Amino acid sequence: MTDEIKAGDIIAVSGKAPVSLGIQLATLGVPNLGPLGRWGVAGISHVGIAATVFDDILVYESTSFGRPACVRTGRENPVGVQAHYLSTILDAGGDVFHYPLKRGLYFHEEERLLGALEACLGRGYDYFGAGEAGGGVLKWFLSSMFAAERLGSLFCSELVAYAWQQVGIFTTPNAGAWNPARLCRHAVRTGICHKGRLIT
Repeated sequence: MTDEIKAGDIIAVSGKAPVSLGIQLATLGVPNLGPLGRWGVAGISHVGIAATVFDDILVYESTSFGRPACVRTGRENPVGVQAHYLSTILDAGGDVFHYPLKRGLYFHEEERLLGALEACLGRGYDYFGAGEAGGGVLKWFLSSMFAAERLGSLFCSELVAYAWQQVGIFTTPNAGAWNPARLCRHAVRTGICHKGRLIT
């Protein structure tokens, strides 16, 4: 099933740790139910985006938790934007879901996607932005209406929204206004992605 993952697809995690459960609740998800419900999302706490690098599929993500070395930069225990093989995401625990794009990217779109993601490698994790995007409906409304986009550091769903913007398959005035669950719900509801499928 993992060989069906292609550039631009979302890899989403429904984590089991207390922080992950808090994110799921704060973003109006039901913890640890994964992509259930009408729009295929219930409890998502983290997202990354797939990209093709030399015929390999890598998952680009921004996380505050240290992972093994980034496969593109070699940086040990990175925090912020990094790239890993899917197996690293699967080994980290939690339920992992694949949200495939309804339409595969053209070659020039894949190149634009990879260029945008590579340019973000090494940027720090946006703790403030993640709090704004995930802090409930009122916090989200205020941040989406009034907050300026800040791309010097990125949180997970902000990275995905930004990368999709660069390809032209997603339009938003503020990539930082999207939390993981909301982005997945919107992608399924508007026909960008199919519903998520469990891959762990």
